[in-house]
Amino acid sequence: MGIYGIPAGDLASANPDRAVELLAYAIAIANGLVLVVRRRWPLATLIATSVLTSAYLAVGYPYGPIFLPFAFAVYTAARHRPVRMALPTAIGALLVLLLHLLTNGLAFDGLVGLIPGSAWVAVPFAVGTTVRLSREVAERNHAEAIRQRVEDERLRVAQEVH
Repeated sequence: MGIYGIPAGDLASANPDRAVELLAYAIAIANGLVLVVRRRWPLATLIATSVLTSAYLAVGYPYGPIFLPFAFAVYTAARHRPVRMALPTAIGALLVLLLHLLTNGLAFDGLVGLIPGSAWVAVPFAVGTTVRLSREVAERNHAEAIRQRVEDERLRVAQEVH
């Protein structure tokens, strides 16, 4: 067994220093541009970025900033959609992202490859969900405070009338 879990005979065909060429730039730019509509269509954006990120990795381009648009899309889906909608989409995005483990000879083998991919979904999803829930609680508290002030004012006016 050679480096990166590749059989020694296959090392000549695997290139850990694959040059980033025009196709890689095109995929990376498209991946970033998809984020323009992330607030309007967060789930569609997540699907698109997962397909583009997986395609980039499946071709054998190096890991790197290609994950950032994907992470932003996961965050946005969790931030703007309820968990019952965002979680299945995020799980599907993870499965699409992990497809590169089957095609890229330089990817991590077995369960070791699941850990970083899962982290790129779990962490932004947790942060997005936390932000959404925090803002929902803040909005409910604000609405309750307004309702309480209105009720206090009604009580004050009623007491003045009597």
